[in-house]
Amino acid sequence: MTYATTKTPLIKRLVNRAKDVLFIKPLLPFWRKRLNGRAMIYLYHRIEEKGKYSFLDEGGSPMTSADEYRQDIQMLKSWGANFVRFSDLALCDYTSGGFYVVICADDGFVSSYQAGQMVADQEKIPQTIFQCSAMVETTELIWEHQLYYLFEHSDEFKIYLANKTKWPSSLNRIRDELSAEEIQKVIDAFLVNQQTLKQKMQLLASEIYPSKKQLRFASETGHEVASHGDKHCNRMTITDDKFVHELQRSKEILESITQKPINAFSYPFNKYKDGDAQRCAQSYSFVATVDGGAVDTSTPLLSIPRNTYPGKAKNTLRHRRWLLTGGI
Repeated sequence: MTYATTKTPLIKRLVNRAKDVLFIKPLLPFWRKRLNGRAMIYLYHRIEEKGKYSFLDEGGSPMTSADEYRQDIQMLKSWGANFVRFSDLALCDYTSGGFYVVICADDGFVSSYQAGQMVADQEKIPQTIFQCSAMVETTELIWEHQLYYLFEHSDEFKIYLANKTKWPSSLNRIRDELSAEEIQKVIDAFLVNQQTLKQKMQLLASEIYPSKKQLRFASETGHEVASHGDKHCNRMTITDDKFVHELQRSKEILESITQKPINAFSYPFNKYKDGDAQRCAQSYSFVATVDGGAVDTSTPLLSIPRNTYPGKAKNTLRHRRWLLTGGI
């Protein structure tokens, strides 16, 4: 996922903030009723405290504390939500007027299998984890996380890029405009003479990525493991063939670990091209975007919108607003 850097004009921010008042308690039945016969899918990434792995905080892997995660779930429970897994959406009886909810995470950090699963189990709900298969039981950070770490911890790396490449100076532009393969090649060349730095990153991989055992346990205890690709490649920087390879490789790896069919996929960075839904259909029955909105009987199963966690709510009204509408 990428994040906008332009600042919203003050007047628009004030108008938007004023809309929070629409979510006072007397109006909650109105908003709740609007969700009857629909499903809402809420997307998280890391379930942990901010600052523990600061190099990830400002990148594409925002964090949510376990308390905030639990609070969201409990509030949805209080509104009568029926919690299901992502692949169960096709089985929901929307005509009955029920309100369905999917709680999911992208990337597949170990925190989803630790703090995230602990909260989900305590609340007796399933969660769906869209897992990057290259992040399972490995001693190497994937290209993206290496990039974040080096930009935060190594001035030498930025000097190296300036001298050895014609890349943009912005981390976000590098991540969004260059292929994972090209970025990894330059990082590997830099790390040849940076063994201490390389060892630190290898240690981090063992801390922040899950084990095969954790994936199997999650799958065996009622949670869903789905695919978020293999190496979290930006679709806009790879060929159609490479994209299909990512889809197939991730499915094969995750199925070999869980010994269960992997039926769902979510686009890394929410990037996709015309025809990608059909390419995904060769391997998956369900495809997730982060385009926002509710799910109902008219929603294509190869383009299911999710609503991404917007950060800690500034007040209770805004918290209700995000859960009831998917946006703020």
